[in-house]
Amino acid sequence: MKKIVGIHGNIVFEPENMKKDKLRKLEDVLEEMYGSISILGVTPNSPLEIPRMVCQSANNHSQIQISCINGQLVVRFDENFYEDFDLCLSYCKERMNLLQKALLEIGVKIKYSGITTQFVCSGDLNAINNLKSKSFKIRESDEVFDVLGRVTYVKDETYYLNLTMNNLRNTPTDEVPTEEVGVSFEVNDRYVDNFPKEKSHDFKEALDELFKIQSDFAHNTIDKLLLEGVFVDG
Repeated sequence: MKKIVGIHGNIVFEPENMKKDKLRKLEDVLEEMYGSISILGVTPNSPLEIPRMVCQSANNHSQIQISCINGQLVVRFDENFYEDFDLCLSYCKERMNLLQKALLEIGVKIKYSGITTQFVCSGDLNAINNLKSKSFKIRESDEVFDVLGRVTYVKDETYYLNLTMNNLRNTPTDEVPTEEVGVSFEVNDRYVDNFPKEKSHDFKEALDELFKIQSDFAHNTIDKLLLEGVFVDG
């Protein structure tokens, strides 16, 4: 069984002076989906990364934080949602589009955006043994206690694909201990910021592409990864 337990979205922009008038404009846009919005009393000389605004959803599934250098979306899913990948991604995409719209409304200059999905995989895939033997080439006789690996790919000279895999131990009370595999998959368009191209980069289209890549990973790539220990993009 595979489930998405959380998604993190991030929009990074050039440092912006978040004065009250800009925060009010952000609030006007974000209140479309967030009823609880707090403008924090942060002093002007505070570190840029400290949030100036926090938005909380009614059911506490998601939160948006906005600082002077980025806007972040954090979503946690429960058993009612985490096996429906399309619903999870759609929920986040709507809110990331809204966050991007709000930021562009106050004139920020976006540098790059990223989406990270957190998966927990268990069940009859025998994923933990595949992780050891196929992804890391660890012999069954080797007494390895924990496994953690990370690799970064570049897609179309535009996107970084960051893949992290590790074993997880789950020991519920009065139950037999089990092992699961944690998979974190991040895709972002920071490559364009690191290595600028001559042609312009459309950040709205890029955000759509980030979610397309995430959807393909959730529906196709992760199974091959767990069963065969290989990552094949597309």
